[in-house]
Amino acid sequence: MIEEHEAVNFYSIHLNTKELSELECFFEKFPEGCAYDEDIDTIIAWLDHIGERGALERYFRHEGKFGDGVSAIPIETSNLRLYCIRLSDKILIFGNGGIKDTSTWQESETLSDYVETLV
Repeated sequence: MIEEHEAVNFYSIHLNTKELSELECFFEKFPEGCAYDEDIDTIIAWLDHIGERGALERYFRHEGKFGDGVSAIPIETSNLRLYCIRLSDKILIFGNGGIKDTSTWQESETLSDYVETLV
């Protein structure tokens, strides 16, 4: 568990090969003052919003293959994607994410690895 809110609990995958959870690894890649500050601020604003209201389906961009449950935030235009699985309005499991450098996650070696890790 990463964070507990009244409306939702945030969890993250923690691989045995890493010290940090996948969510923590995501934020470590984009420290304050980097070129993606605005995108990180947008993602943090969405996390705050979800924490207050719950993991409602409309807050997520469906990104995975049909039926695998993989989604991403933010749903608005951004240079970054943070991947997650929404199990319910109250349970959200985060993976990792990165720079959206291709038109689809399937075309990106980096992003496709993050999506496949969640599946």
